Amino acid sequence: MFNMTDAGYPPFMIPAEDGQPAGGIMLDVVRAILKKREITVETLAVPKNRELRYFESGDLDAHATAREWVPDPDAFAFTDPVLMVRNVIITRRDSDLRFTKIDDLFGMRVIAHLGFVYPPLSTHFASGRITRIDTIDESSMLKMVLSDRGDGAIMNDAVGMWLIRQHHMNGKFTLSDAAVTEFGYRVMFAKKWQPLVVFFDREMKRMRQTGELDVIFHRYGYYPPGNA
Repeated sequence: MFNMTDAGYPPFMIPAEDGQPAGGIMLDVVRAILKKREITVETLAVPKNRELRYFESGDLDAHATAREWVPDPDAFAFTDPVLMVRNVIITRRDSDLRFTKIDDLFGMRVIAHLGFVYPPLSTHFASGRITRIDTIDESSMLKMVLSDRGDGAIMNDAVGMWLIRQHHMNGKFTLSDAAVTEFGYRVMFAKKWQPLVVFFDREMKRMRQTGELDVIFHRYGYYPPGNA
């Protein structure tokens, strides 16, 4: 069982809807690789606060995450990074803000996702050097940037590109080349699947070399730096 999370996380995990099958970058990569071992991947929608409990009970086998986000990563088997999860600064195309380093955000209003933590910015939010404006989801963040309710938004670049494409907002935003945070986005397996992880990493390396991995990325309109 592969976890799609309770609401999905496009473009990484996209739940089945309106007759369309489940998909997404991470699910497609997992399916493509495990198919070579004749393993059928089924999905489950598990709320974030219950994920580890489902692993412990054996009801969940795999989940997409970063090692840094798991309290006890050594209790699981992690693949090599499928791609890098990068939080970047998204601005209006006509904005003068060009983010290359944290100091560029001093005096700016940065729109953030309610409840999310951004360690490199935390002390600057607390001191007031950078004004943090919270909202409930990434779509709202982009709308606030367009309406000048903030100077920029801090957002995962893949999610940002997906939403811009889905809402036909191409040409209205600029995504910074520099990242505020960057982590390897991996598949976390239950420890019993450690031998399978060895095969997974070997096959993923081959797919990266042949361009098969890029085909999956590009299917969702994503062209990640260092992976294209």
